[in-house]
Amino acid sequence: MPFEIYDELYPYLFQADVACKVFRFINFTLAIATGLMLVVISSERYRRICRPFGSQLTEKQSIYALIGIIICASGASLPALYVYGIKTTKIPGFDSFGTECTWGDHIEVYVGYIFYGETLMTVIGCMIALVVIYSIVGKYLWEHAHKMSKNMRTKYQMKEPIKLDVIEEETADQIRMARDSFRSIKQSNENGTAAKTDEMKHKKCNKKARKLELPIKNIKQNLDATTSSGNTSPNHIPKTSPNWKRQKNLQTCDMKGLKKAFKNVTGRPAGANPLLSKPEKNVPDREKRITIVLFTITVLFIVSFLPYIVILILYSTDESYEKSMTTVEHAVYLIGLRLYMINNVANPFLYSSFDTKFKKHLMEIYSFLSALI
Repeated sequence: MPFEIYDELYPYLFQADVACKVFRFINFTLAIATGLMLVVISSERYRRICRPFGSQLTEKQSIYALIGIIICASGASLPALYVYGIKTTKIPGFDSFGTECTWGDHIEVYVGYIFYGETLMTVIGCMIALVVIYSIVGKYLWEHAHKMSKNMRTKYQMKEPIKLDVIEEETADQIRMARDSFRSIKQSNENGTAAKTDEMKHKKCNKKARKLELPIKNIKQNLDATTSSGNTSPNHIPKTSPNWKRQKNLQTCDMKGLKKAFKNVTGRPAGANPLLSKPEKNVPDREKRITIVLFTITVLFIVSFLPYIVILILYSTDESYEKSMTTVEHAVYLIGLRLYMINNVANPFLYSSFDTKFKKHLMEIYSFLSALI
């Protein structure tokens, strides 16, 4: 940043050729590394959110990824050491010449355009990858939130009290159907061997149906007796009575039979979501918060680089458009050309605003540096 400030304050007095090459190389390296880093981070967010049970990026892999990003960004920025240098240019409004840090006098103009094209393709490629990955992550989070709200409504409906009359009616229908089926098969297949086999099967079904009658009747009788007497003890027997515990055990057994009857007759309640039986991929709140922070940083990266990309495209199509600018237009042009640097400066503030852990570590670093000074 200090280099860029000096370059803008003294545009026609820059004469350090080596400093020009080195600082331009560092600027391009940081810009390309930022885009590549955000792509790696977005892929890590995709794994955390959309594939929580799959392989995740480990700390060792993160170090390797960081080293790879630095190498790739440095390699893509190496041409800047050759392209940039001191260029002699005429000062507007004067008959004298000055020197500035831009494409050097030693290269042809098309070489600079090739380098600009390479940088543009890299940055635009990173932007497209970020938009695609975060679109997938955002779609998954939206579907997950919709599914969770739907499941919560289903669970609330399933907690409503079960009406005994409905269960008894459905159980009676089940018993009636079993008996009718048994009689019809017995009458139509009296002399056949297959009829005997079917008869044995339906005897078991009839026997099971009779077992289902007992808990329903007992529970119904107990509830009626309790309601009429207003006593909450089992079958309105006082707790001090010696038969109270025995009666309570019988009622507990009847309740177990009721649950079994409900399970056999009705199965899963109507409207119950079958996804409830599957493990949910819950997304922790911290992961969501980190994803929002990184998404905000990605948006800032794209917004801050857009003016730079537009200016490079305009400069590539018409090199003389800068000369026809007014003072205000030229100031806006220079700000847009350097606006991508705001991205690196704003990142720590965004992290500290949303992530308390990062803010704590940042304050510890500042405290340590203050102690050294």
